[in-house]
Amino acid sequence: MRSNKYIYSLVFLLLVVAGGLVAQYLILGGAREVKLPPAASLMGSVAQSLYSGNGRTKLLTPGKDFNLKNTHYFNDSAWAVTTVTPTKQQFNQAVVVLEKKDSAYQAVLGPGSAFSSSVLVSLPTDVASYLNSLGVTYGLGQ
Repeated sequence: MRSNKYIYSLVFLLLVVAGGLVAQYLILGGAREVKLPPAASLMGSVAQSLYSGNGRTKLLTPGKDFNLKNTHYFNDSAWAVTTVTPTKQQFNQAVVVLEKKDSAYQAVLGPGSAFSSSVLVSLPTDVASYLNSLGVTYGLGQ
């Protein structure tokens, strides 16, 4: 008699679990979990571009030493232009142009506050136009 009680309890528990799974399936419509790939971080690439490499300075820490603002992506996120702002007064605000290579961004221009228009020919047209609109280019053909 006692073993029947455990069997009935186990069957009831299995029915509750199965009912919950069916209800979840009906509510969610059989939707599957969507996982997005992690976004390639610009912060690390920018930190490396700010490092002088002379051994006397340390690598700046994103969020502690600097932040990024006004980040714009071009050509299906193959290119990015961002403004680097210091959290302290250790450097001036600067612009960095990054290109995605092998799923990671690498700085190809900057950091700087002004760029010669002669370097714009090596950039996609929309990136060069955006730099012109920021007013950070000088020289012929800007």
